[in-house]
Amino acid sequence: MGGSVGLKGTDGEEILRKSMDLGAIPQSAEKVAITLRELLPIKDAFSLITCPGDMGHQTVIKSGLEFVLINVEMKNNPQQRKRLRLPMK
Repeated sequence: MGGSVGLKGTDGEEILRKSMDLGAIPQSAEKVAITLRELLPIKDAFSLITCPGDMGHQTVIKSGLEFVLINVEMKNNPQQRKRLRLPMK
């Protein structure tokens, strides 16, 4: 997100907030969706492994591809943990 407003990525809450303040719009999920649609014709030639959340299985579900969901710990993202109904730490 940060690149679209002249920042280097969005690692960390401060940079993410600054990116959003500057008008950045999340684009990763749409870019992934475009790529996944291109893979549909060869879907039997690979196994797709993804993680929970917006940049993982939420996008893959919409693609129609079969996938394996891996369990990753969401230590620093309470909103994501809540959305996935994971226990808060």
